[in-house]
Amino acid sequence: MPEIEEEDRFLPTAEVVKRYQIHVTSLDRWLRIESNFPRPIMIAGRKYWSLRALQEFERNAVAEKQYNPGRFLPNSNRKRAV
Repeated sequence: MPEIEEEDRFLPTAEVVKRYQIHVTSLDRWLRIESNFPRPIMIAGRKYWSLRALQEFERNAVAEKQYNPGRFLPNSNRKRAV
């Protein structure tokens, strides 16, 4: 069986929320309001994200100075409630 490259993995929702240190409802909100955030695929009724797509999103967000791990807001011009 061929080896699967790390970037070709798909992450379940639990790993995505852990990666960004957010709650699952925040992830749902990102899917509604952030057009650049990768879309999941559905497998057996569960959402999975391409690790490669997430990494590309992070690289683009860093280039646009919109990504701060742990405090990421997909649309940086929105005000964050304190």
